[in-house]
This record gives sequence, structure tokens and C-alpha cells, in this order.
Amino acid sequence: MNQVLALGRLLPQIRNLYRRDEIDVPTVRALTLASQSRQREWLAMKNDPEQRAPVGAQLRAWLFGGASIPTRYALFSLETYPGKIAADLFGHDSYFTDPALFWRCQNEALAARSQALAAEGWAGVELLEPGKMFHSWKHERTPKASGGKVFIEVSSSGEVTEHAGWLSAQEARRSRAAAAKAARVEAGQPPVSADRPEVTANQQAYIDLHRLAAVRAVLTDHPGVALRLLLAHAIAGSPYWKVEPDPHRAGAECVAASLEASPAEAVFRARRETVAKALDLDGARDLVGQPRRGGTAALFAKLLAVLDADVLATAAVVIGETLAAGGEAVEAAGLYLKVDTGAFWEPDAAFFELTRDRETVNAMLKEVGGKKVADGNVGEKVKTQKAVLRDCLDGTGGRPKAGKWTPRWLTFPAGAYTKRSLRTAETGRAVAPLLRKAPKLPASGVDASPADIAAE
Repeated sequence: MNQVLALGRLLPQIRNLYRRDEIDVPTVRALTLASQSRQREWLAMKNDPEQRAPVGAQLRAWLFGGASIPTRYALFSLETYPGKIAADLFGHDSYFTDPALFWRCQNEALAARSQALAAEGWAGVELLEPGKMFHSWKHERTPKASGGKVFIEVSSSGEVTEHAGWLSAQEARRSRAAAAKAARVEAGQPPVSADRPEVTANQQAYIDLHRLAAVRAVLTDHPGVALRLLLAHAIAGSPYWKVEPDPHRAGAECVAASLEASPAEAVFRARRETVAKALDLDGARDLVGQPRRGGTAALFAKLLAVLDADVLATAAVVIGETLAAGGEAVEAAGLYLKVDTGAFWEPDAAFFELTRDRETVNAMLKEVGGKKVADGNVGEKVKTQKAVLRDCLDGTGGRPKAGKWTPRWLTFPAGAYTKRSLRTAETGRAVAPLLRKAPKLPASGVDASPADIAAE
């Protein structure tokens, strides 16, 4: 119903463009935010061969006179926001119509958040200028107890990201020096002389570089030690490593809830807790980026004390946290391992809520219920066809229960239901040729079959 109402607000010429697939869904959704006069302006640009009408995100920016700011980026309560909010009638997105008012409210919320973080005991809270990125390779991870700060990054579109537990490289050096001095005093040792150092800066560089050269030459003969050192860097960080876990941006609450309830996520969390316990880390949060007392060296020392099987298990968790959702690495690993998503997944409410294309649903219905059932419902509304699909899967409504079903979108390799583009399938086709001649690696003692994993 929301979609019908949304399209009803559009000018007939725009609806015709949408029906003929001359404009995409993001564009038509943005146009539902516009008044009819603004729709006419956009149509005039669209019909003018010398102009280029904005589409998608550019269209929203054009409508709002600048960068469009989604309401989900607000740190403040929308219930108390005094300005207007534009929402498309599809019910997916809403935006602030007054950027100046948004930034005034957002800045007030940022100030309050900064004060709250300071009250939590952080040594400092630095609010970066809008649009300025936080570069982790210019900083060192430092826990709160050791004087770590929180850096707040604000994008030009209003999105706020907090980076907790960092110091600039210079501040970190000063902090270590102060800690070393305090430790010497506590141990009753004489303080280090503040006189001229024993070597010049160039001599120190000479020493550092030759020591590095010797260590890395010997490391190549000790891959087990190198792997542990690599993992210590990936987890605890260093000036030259920038590793972050995938943020799992769901976009919609139903997607986040579905992922949270996923058996696959439960299995991964259980494996992470086991690994974290062996390394004295917090298993309730990502391993990657987790500060540890003593930093990278302390974690490296801990890894040296665990078995190779535990090191490989740690590596599996670390790469699992840092794989990019939708990326080619996920497709490559899934294809190589012949991952059966159906071992962890079954159709849930979010899947049916998000599946809204009639042609796609009818093709799914043909897979599950057969050609006769699909053809008999081809003219029905999407809602009706989805209800029939549910009946076939559940064995309700007088229909025989279908066997276990995994939609083509989730299989490895992924498949599409229409001739339209599907990024997942396109990525899979691109990486598949690279894996055809890949050797099969022997299973290790820490591997388990999909059935064993699903059973957990």
C-alpha cells in the first residue's frame, strides 16, 4: 500500500518513466520526497538534451539544496527535533530538510556526547572537523587506563563514528616514557638521565633499520613465529597496520535482527569466545582492535604460549571479523569451501519482508511449489504470492510441504531470478575462474564439517 501511495504522488510522466525502467528505484524513491513543482523542474531537466537530470543520491542533494542527511545519522532524538523531516512514502528513508538546523542540533548532541565520554574516564575527547578522516596509522591503540583518548569522526553527511582508545604517535611515545619513568621510581631505580642521548638521530635510525633487517631475515625461517606476530599486529595494531572489523551495516532493523538470530553468527561468536579466553581477551566483542595491556608485544608473547591449533583458530576468527560483506573475498572463500548457506539459514520474516519484486517471487514460487502453482498465481499481487510461497515451505494452507530450500541469492555460486543485474552473482562469476585450478588444502585438526558446525 505504501508503494501505491508513493507512486500516486508522482506526476504521470515520472510514473511512466519508472514503468519503462528508464529511472531506477532509488531515483523514484527520491522523487516521492519532492513537491509537484520540483518534480516538474526535474522533468524539464530530464527532457532537455543539454542538461543532465540528477539521479539517486545526487537527486536528494538537489532536492534539499546540498548533501542529503539521513535521519539515522542523528545523535539527538527525532521526537524533540523542531524542524521538518521528509520521508518517502515507500517507508524506507527519511531526511532532514533543513541542513543548518540539523547541524545545530547535531553539534549540541556531539558536545553532550563528548562530555559523557570525558566523564567515563577517557584522557581526552577530540572532535574532528566535519569531513576530516581519522587515520589510525598515525595513531597507536592505547587503553583508557593508559591515557587513551576518543576521536570522534564526523562525515560531511552527518554520520558520526567514534574511535575509542587511541593516542597520536607522539602522545603515545610521551605516555610510554612517563610510564617507564614512573615504573623506575616505583622500583627504586635511579631516573634515566635527561642529558644528551648516547647516539644521534641518524645513528639511532641506523641501529633500528639493521635490527629490523636481521629480525625479518630470520623470521622467514620461522613461519610459526611470524604467523603469531602477524596476528598480534592484526589484533592489537601497530603504526603500519590498519585493520578494522566489518561494521555489519544492516540499513534496516529487520536485517540487523535477522543477522543477530542467525545460527551462523552464534557459531562464530562461540568460536571467538573460545579463542578470546585463551588469549585473555574479551570474547563478547571483536578481537580486532581490542586493546590489551602491554600492546602488540604482550599479545605476541601470549600467542607464543598457545598451540598451533589455537593460533590457526585465532587466524580464522580474525579473518572472519575483517572480511568485507559483499566483497570478492567472501565469494572466493565460499566458492572454494563449497559453503552451504542452507546449513545455517532458513526463510525468516526479514527475508519475506525485503523480497518485493513480483517476477522474482514468482520464480521462487516455481522453484518451491512447481510450475503449475507459479503459473496459477502469476497475476496475483506480490503479497499473495509470498503467502503461497510460505504455505509451500511450511506445508500449510492445504499445500504439501516442500523440501529444504535455499534461494539462489544465498548459494555458492550465487544465482539470479531475472535477467536484471545481481551484484552477488556478477562478483561470483568474476572470481570463479581464479579458483578452478586452486589445489585442495588438507584439512587441519581444527576444521569441522558444515553439519558439525550447524549442530553447534
